[in-house]
Amino acid sequence: INAEYMGMIVICLGTDFCADLALIYEPPELDVMKKKPRNIKTDRLVNWKLILTGFVFVGFMESFSAFFFFYLYLAEKGVPFTKTLLVFDQWGDGYLGMTLSELNEINYVGQCIYFITLVVCQYGNLMSTRGRTMPLFMSIQRTGIQFPLIASIRQFITRSNPPPTETKNEADEFECLDNTQNILFGMMGSFILAIFVTTTPFMNDWFYTRPVPIRWWLQALVPAIIIFMFGESRKYYVMKNPSSCLAKIAW
Repeated sequence: INAEYMGMIVICLGTDFCADLALIYEPPELDVMKKKPRNIKTDRLVNWKLILTGFVFVGFMESFSAFFFFYLYLAEKGVPFTKTLLVFDQWGDGYLGMTLSELNEINYVGQCIYFITLVVCQYGNLMSTRGRTMPLFMSIQRTGIQFPLIASIRQFITRSNPPPTETKNEADEFECLDNTQNILFGMMGSFILAIFVTTTPFMNDWFYTRPVPIRWWLQALVPAIIIFMFGESRKYYVMKNPSSCLAKIAW
């Protein structure tokens, strides 16, 4: 197996690993006790609904976005999409008036743009996956959390001057706050690993990675927001219409 491809697989798993650890500490949803117990004979944790959501809906949007930015970069560098199809041995010195080294450099940067797009898109998927059935904005509203910084200040004040009795809502607020910080740390870990992979000379030499201009990082936020809004809209619609066709196929 080529070290370039094997390395990218390991790197992608590493960037997801940080966020996955943060999800372990996610508290249960507020309406979890209203649901019927799971039937261990018929209900599976990994079922066709999860596969449909992960590979068809979210997976398609992430893959399409990554390929779109990859080919967009190639087109801006003088390699349009139609010139990448069935090229085979033509990809070499003189193709499109470029040397093989120039073509490879364009391809290396494009591959890293593809990788960075997936990392950023996973941020939107991560925030949407925090709740399976309840939209994030409703969960935040019910627990009283607004923003991590504001919540941290409120937590510091409350702990400095604790009330006579701590209510259940306050305990839930602290629990949600703590995991919000874990989520942010997980996202930061993925970001740092992606920066390390694309900018370290050792990684550049062994895995043919290249630094990615800031523009492509920012552009990747667009599909990440779309993925997040898609997941939140789906959960909100299913909550309001539990008997709809979407509710029957939604994870």
